[in-house]
Amino acid sequence: MPAMCQSKARLDGKTVLITGANQGIGFETAKDLAGRGAKIILACRDLTRAQKAADDIKEETKNENIIVHQLNLASLASVRSFAQKINETEEQLNILINNAGVMAPPKTLTDDGFELQFGVNHLGHFLLTNLLLDLLKKSAPSRVVNVSSYAHNEGRLNFDDLQWEKRQYVPFDAYGDSKIANIFFTREFARRLEGTGVTAYSLHPGVIKTDLYQHLGTSMGWKSGIINRFAKWFGKTIVQGAQTTIHCAVTEGLEDKTGQYFSDCAPKRPNSRAMDDGVAKRLWEVSEKLVGLSQQEASEGSSEGAAQAEAPAPKPVKGSTMPGIMCWSNARLDGKTVLITGANKGMGFETAKDLARRGAKIILACRDLTRAQKAADDIKEETKNENIIVHQLNLASLASVRSFAQKINETEEQLNILINNAGVMMTPKSHTEDGFELQFGVNYLGHFLLTNLLLDLLKKSAPSRVVSVAAYAHHAGMLETINDLRWEKREYDPLDAFGDSKIALIFFTRELARRMQGTGVTAYSVHPGVTYTDHFSNLEPSLGSWRSAFVTTAVRWLGKSALQGAQTTIHCAVTEGLEDKTGQYFCDCAPKQPNNRTSDAAAGRGLWEASEKIVGLSQPGYQDNSALHQHGPVNPAQHPGQPSSKPWSTQPSTLVNSAQHPGQLSPTPWSTWLGFAVVLGFGLVLGV
Repeated sequence: MPAMCQSKARLDGKTVLITGANQGIGFETAKDLAGRGAKIILACRDLTRAQKAADDIKEETKNENIIVHQLNLASLASVRSFAQKINETEEQLNILINNAGVMAPPKTLTDDGFELQFGVNHLGHFLLTNLLLDLLKKSAPSRVVNVSSYAHNEGRLNFDDLQWEKRQYVPFDAYGDSKIANIFFTREFARRLEGTGVTAYSLHPGVIKTDLYQHLGTSMGWKSGIINRFAKWFGKTIVQGAQTTIHCAVTEGLEDKTGQYFSDCAPKRPNSRAMDDGVAKRLWEVSEKLVGLSQQEASEGSSEGAAQAEAPAPKPVKGSTMPGIMCWSNARLDGKTVLITGANKGMGFETAKDLARRGAKIILACRDLTRAQKAADDIKEETKNENIIVHQLNLASLASVRSFAQKINETEEQLNILINNAGVMMTPKSHTEDGFELQFGVNYLGHFLLTNLLLDLLKKSAPSRVVSVAAYAHHAGMLETINDLRWEKREYDPLDAFGDSKIALIFFTRELARRMQGTGVTAYSVHPGVTYTDHFSNLEPSLGSWRSAFVTTAVRWLGKSALQGAQTTIHCAVTEGLEDKTGQYFCDCAPKQPNNRTSDAAAGRGLWEASEKIVGLSQPGYQDNSALHQHGPVNPAQHPGQPSSKPWSTQPSTLVNSAQHPGQLSPTPWSTWLGFAVVLGFGLVLGV
């Protein structure tokens, strides 16, 4: 059951102003506070609907002290006119609730030329609050409550492009910007108003089906119907969604929580980006200029003045919808060399194209030379970068890996970034040329050998980076494959095999980072997000036609595009200042906590040592790459089940215990795939 506000506080003799209170959370908040005896001012754009809401509140609460005023937050002139009216007619203002908002509309501008969501959700409320501050201070103790959202996690304020003039317009990212701005505003407001008796709180109301979702049909088309259903099935009711707002407005003893972010009627930690007080201060100062706060208005509103500035007239912005976290680094790679495996399509191709635009020399390492050359030609044409090279690499053949690495070591003077991107997913039971299960062999062992054979060049080129594309599916990985390389002891499960290969990449990244400490070579693993690529071409043999069609359709509707999926890889490849994050796992361009099993350092060392034996590295490959070509890999056909000198002789406790799971691992049931599709859709809802 969602948390409910437990406070019985009365508000007799108090005045409360709520923006956007004619429907949804704002209406339920107004009704609750009216029931506590407060005078309620409904500040709404639509006077007809607002008057209807006021009449309903009066009837339900028997409180006749409900007033309606018109306020259009998309017009700074309307905000100023409204604030002037309140300052002239009201003796006090005890609680200001900045509730109104818009979510994910198509590209639209306010009357003053601001991107609509930033203009309404942040700038309109920023100006309103500043213009009412004298009245709030006069009425102290008083409170300001700002309705933010969990979607602030998507917010990455770009001060060089707050109005989305220089980027493709992404409705959900713009919404996230406005909501992280609410949190920054709350924190800086609390700092500036310290000692005045005016406190401030921001909050996430929860996932709620309200009229905020009305624009999804335009932004997302008929996919919006799916998201609306998820919100309706799994989200809070409107009454439940109003509870945290009510809690922050009325609960006694919250004065020491001023500036904090709440969810489910309790303080919660927001995204770490939202806690940067330097950014909060900068946003305040920029916002003062954007809304045209005069020096007198700014200095009267807080303890810190700001220079007078007229609001600029932003130009209309162009773009198209594109949900997803984006890498915002402007780093150039001129004079750098980047090697990307599997770069002729999908995320690898988009990664190569991005890094080529930054000026890097790009080496496309691909199995299919024809498709690779076509990709290289496309990249050259789009980026005007002619320094794109194609080499053949078949990760399902250790001989091919060795031949390729030898060629790179002989022809390249440097290697600044190695991106282990290629992979296969959910294949029917198949084996590499060396006899390994295909997914483990290609996704992990091939990249393990390749990276080791190129380590001297990477160290010579330091600072350099290794980025390995893992997946959320690493949660399914138990690394039983290392003791059963051909899956002869278990019933073959494509998802479990894929998970094994991906958790192995995370272990590999952590152990590589440990071994390379002090060399200038850093390593990162990434989950690109649920992305529709050719990886899904193997689902039909594994799942059957209609099941694979269901999963594929869900991913195509709700997942990321290849361009969006490439962003975290790009982030780890180019973003400055990640050296102290070496060994970590990233998702949506930020470090994330992977499955707890991956924190077992002993398992990581054991996997590394076992892998050296399996691929034929007779000694630590990062010490003497030149000697490695003399040794061949373990032949699983001659050593069924495991290589000699059993690599997991002391099996880490985090791995599957065969005594507890005799015989075999259970295949992934169909319900898991149904759950996957449900979680995918619900996850998208949670993100907004």
